[in-house]
Amino acid sequence: KLQFEKKFKKTEAKVFISANYLGKMPTKTLLDEYSNNYLIYNAGIILRKSKYTFSFGCQNLLDEIYYNIIAPLTYYGIPGVGRNFYVRFILDIF
Repeated sequence: KLQFEKKFKKTEAKVFISANYLGKMPTKTLLDEYSNNYLIYNAGIILRKSKYTFSFGCQNLLDEIYYNIIAPLTYYGIPGVGRNFYVRFILDIF
């Protein structure tokens, strides 16, 4: 995970790029006996200010087709989630 941080007066900003790698593993699917190797890249920005956190980013930047052996739908040959974007807003009330 590669991460850059910068603090302003009361705001903290982080920019990150990460990669998730999973090697060939045995699976119990209808497709085959082993999952292929895959490398998934993610990127995003996180902004924090006291009780507020705002983040947005993209997961699976290169839109790789992969089969997550932990996901229950893999058994039926349904691949993992393709490229997707997210926006989050968190308010700490306690």
